[in-house]
Amino acid sequence: METRGESGLDDGGTPSELTIISTSPSVAQNLPEDLLYPIILKTLPSSLNLYSPTDENPCKFEMGMVSPLKYSFVCRSWRALVLSRPKLWSEINIFVRVLSGKNYSYNEIARLRRGIEKWLFHSSPSPLQISFYISGDIHRCILGELLPPLTSECHRWSSFYGNLAYYETPEVETPTTIPCSPNVTSFTLRSVDEHTARASVDFTTSPRGAESRLEYFNVNGDTLLLLPPCRDALHFPRLRSLSYIGRYLSEPNQLGNVMWIVSASVNLNELTIAIQGQLSLALTSQRDLVHLPHLSSLTLRVSNRHSANYLLQVLECPSLLSFIFKVPMINREEIHDLATIEPHRIHNFILQSTRGLSHPLKKLMLYFREYDKSEVPEYVTTLKNLLVSLKNLEMLGLQENVLDIATIEMLTIPAAGSLEPPVCPSLSGLTLSHTCYAWGDSKLPQEAIEKLVISRWKAGCLRTVALYFPYHLAGKGEEIKKCVGEGLVIMRADFGGF
Repeated sequence: METRGESGLDDGGTPSELTIISTSPSVAQNLPEDLLYPIILKTLPSSLNLYSPTDENPCKFEMGMVSPLKYSFVCRSWRALVLSRPKLWSEINIFVRVLSGKNYSYNEIARLRRGIEKWLFHSSPSPLQISFYISGDIHRCILGELLPPLTSECHRWSSFYGNLAYYETPEVETPTTIPCSPNVTSFTLRSVDEHTARASVDFTTSPRGAESRLEYFNVNGDTLLLLPPCRDALHFPRLRSLSYIGRYLSEPNQLGNVMWIVSASVNLNELTIAIQGQLSLALTSQRDLVHLPHLSSLTLRVSNRHSANYLLQVLECPSLLSFIFKVPMINREEIHDLATIEPHRIHNFILQSTRGLSHPLKKLMLYFREYDKSEVPEYVTTLKNLLVSLKNLEMLGLQENVLDIATIEMLTIPAAGSLEPPVCPSLSGLTLSHTCYAWGDSKLPQEAIEKLVISRWKAGCLRTVALYFPYHLAGKGEEIKKCVGEGLVIMRADFGGF
């Protein structure tokens, strides 16, 4: 005998073929709860999908085929179990994709919202793991419908992951505001194209004096950080990884807001700051040190000179093991006071962090494409002073105009009998790149690169070389081939998008 049962989701789009509840006895029906419950847990998480209309198919909402909903239609005992275990409903994954130029049905969006609301109802009071990917919502109709029920339960969020992609300029410029409550342990908000409209992460919802559980924070795109009026009340004792990648400083005080969060996170292990645009003049006058005793990895991508100098002056990182500094390739007309690689400032940053003691830094990567060394007096000398001070350095990367023939010669191990001590004798990895279009000028002749690599290999420490040049070094020269035969690894450098 079969009977039709309630879906528990009203008209949220449950397929009729799944609304049949069997009353006939079966082996599955007799499974004990302590065995059935972990089996159902293994099928999670689920996804609530809204696909774009195409010429062949209308906008389609799918929810009835996902766990744990489908298990509630097997039999009454399974339904009782599923509806009585909030943890089964605690992960919400939403995927919405709208193709460019296509319309979508508001009724389908409303059905998805009702489904989300029911999902939230059944999950209470369990902590929530929220994940959504929304693509092509240039009118903000989908986001405007789906976000409110989720943010209404932000006090239950344990993790949040949001990915917004538009591929066309959004027609609505109002920022999307997403709260970051004290209970969230992981917060990620990403955009995948330059058309993503501004979003805001709101920290003002935290009660005054509340201790945040945040451990991982990663945002990119044109994202604003909204902080409470009393910034001193911010406290992120568990935050280990912070990444803020902003395309432009559309608000001059945004770097200041980032630094407020950094200064409130004394246990940070990893920090990435990438910004373009002008810095607030008020911020440049602030010189209070931000002491990060546990920070081991620091990555800075800065286009403005004042922003770069400010960060190098205020950060104090005595335990730093990896430092990546990049000035992105950008239209000089868009940025006043374009940043440059100034070795003496990096050296001062190192001395400031260790107060004159030996620094533990093991990895240093310096990238800059557009560079006029006439702007930096005694560039090679100051770079050498920096490298000599790094006694423990094992990985060194120099890209584009940071690299020149004088630098190559300085890094080459001196011949036997030379009184000149080698620079960075413990290097096991070396990354070099130069894609200068004026290669016919022989600014970096192949022979000099080969001599550097061979001298380092023979010195005994070098193991890996990553190169990006107009020639393939591994296929040139008998001595290089011999080094490769002895175990030297030569690969193509990959600097990625950073």
